Amino acid sequence: MKNFTLLLLAFFSFCNNNVQQKQEPYTVVEQMPSFPGGETKLYQFINRNLKYPVIPEDQELATKTVVRFTITKTGEIKDVQPAMDKYKDLVLTDSLIAIIKRMPNWNPGKHNGKTVDVYYTIPLHISPARR
Repeated sequence: MKNFTLLLLAFFSFCNNNVQQKQEPYTVVEQMPSFPGGETKLYQFINRNLKYPVIPEDQELATKTVVRFTITKTGEIKDVQPAMDKYKDLVLTDSLIAIIKRMPNWNPGKHNGKTVDVYYTIPLHISPARR
């Protein structure tokens, strides 16, 4: 019985060591992901693609949003979403999410010499035209 218990413990220990645990994306790494061409090119890409409607005077105007997404270890963009609940359901947030989903692959982030998944946040402030 003792041998069986030891064998069972050894088996579970082996299984636990070999189960691949899902790693949450990093928030801070030695080398953050970067848009091809750098931050200036990133905001040029957003500016070129941002289309927002003219908002009538009597409607509340959202001029700020923040979107968070993951840059994978291969540079792909995934899990694009508003960074906070207060930015959900805003036309501006939806526009920025659509732009981010059309972006080319990024240069992935690195930590301890390896490429890793990293959370990335983009704030956007605008001054749209009024009617």
